[in-house]
Amino acid sequence: MTVPEFDQLVAQWKYWTNIAGIAHVSVDRQDGVTEIGFRSDEGAYFLRRDGDWWSVDETDDRGKTYPATVSCSTVPLAQKYLIWTWATTARTVIGAPQLGRRFQQQGFNTEVHSSESSRANFVQLITPNGTAEVPGSKSIILSHVMPMPLAQLIETLGEGL
Repeated sequence: MTVPEFDQLVAQWKYWTNIAGIAHVSVDRQDGVTEIGFRSDEGAYFLRRDGDWWSVDETDDRGKTYPATVSCSTVPLAQKYLIWTWATTARTVIGAPQLGRRFQQQGFNTEVHSSESSRANFVQLITPNGTAEVPGSKSIILSHVMPMPLAQLIETLGEGL
């Protein structure tokens, strides 16, 4: 399966891991379980089809896997989550200002609706572009990230580098 957003994800993965100086970066387009995987010495991210949704599984640098850390109704929403996550890590590594603080201080985005999730400690964010099920601890920040046009998100993430 080829999804146009995957090419953008590959480019963003390489860009942000390069900025962070992360070694042994690779991309698996399909491995029989996931649709696309992003690996490095620091961990891995797998975007996979999960019924009608797209889920992101994350593996930390110790090899512990966290399934469905976020689930999205569309690939573009999952794409924004992944790019935000990678950029936030890179920005931390190089000492760039943290952008999440700004969104956190603004409070929940009024253009986004939220509802309870069937999963403990998760919230559903309902945006004009689809729905994302995210950890409650990240819901305020992601309520600003998810509805943002991708070009604007990438521009915002590049601020102060």
